[in-house]
Amino acid sequence: MKSKGTSKEGGFTKIEARTWANYLIATGGMVNWSDDPNTISDEGYQIVKKTFEHGSGNMGIPLDYEKTTLPAKWVRREKDRIYVSLFNWGDKRIKITVTGDEVPELKNGTTGADVLTGQVFDVKSNRLEADLEPHASVCVEIKTTK
Repeated sequence: MKSKGTSKEGGFTKIEARTWANYLIATGGMVNWSDDPNTISDEGYQIVKKTFEHGSGNMGIPLDYEKTTLPAKWVRREKDRIYVSLFNWGDKRIKITVTGDEVPELKNGTTGADVLTGQVFDVKSNRLEADLEPHASVCVEIKTTK
């Protein structure tokens, strides 16, 4: 995301930039950045910063791997963090749900927040749900009670 004030920056829309960052965080992939820091917008810089803070680590696990060729539901477990990432790869708005059967930690979950936007998600009845615009995503760090 380069120039300020445009809807499509550096080849990514803001939604696509967040989805790129969320995918890196979800998979535990190596985070690498080669853009010129002097040309990125403040919002783009915050996305990069959060990606470095939460990315790289244990490998993420696709929860729907055998049901689709492009997994939309991921969990990544770190020593003190649990990330649940949800992706809408399609062109229509959808609701994605992850249950405590898929991610047992949700059974003790109370709330979580998207690591990039801070949007708060309640874990109700052992379920985490997100209503996602086309190409949008969330990466929710779950707070659990032990």
